[in-house]
Amino acid sequence: MLTFVMSAITFGFLLLSLFFYKKLIGMSDALNIIEKQVAADMEIRAHRLCLLAYEAQRFGNSVDRRALDEEFKDFLHLYIEDYQAEVAKKIREHKLSEISAYGFIKLDK
Repeated sequence: MLTFVMSAITFGFLLLSLFFYKKLIGMSDALNIIEKQVAADMEIRAHRLCLLAYEAQRFGNSVDRRALDEEFKDFLHLYIEDYQAEVAKKIREHKLSEISAYGFIKLDK
């Protein structure tokens, strides 16, 4: 009888741990899917950033290179901010209540 009770308790803990594990993995999978969708949507901007970085590297230590470096940094910061904002917007749309913040953006409950 004691063995049966211990087995039932162990089985209950196993089911409970599987439930929480699935819940955490499901949240992680949903976030990964959202991030991939946003990255695909912003792919053209990412290619433009790569081309801008390549152009900046082609110039030597000229004034043009410094200007392109500054332009690249500005576009990179905007890209990152827009990416984080878009992911946060999609998290809100899909109502993933387990996530309270993304990047520097706090999500309202």
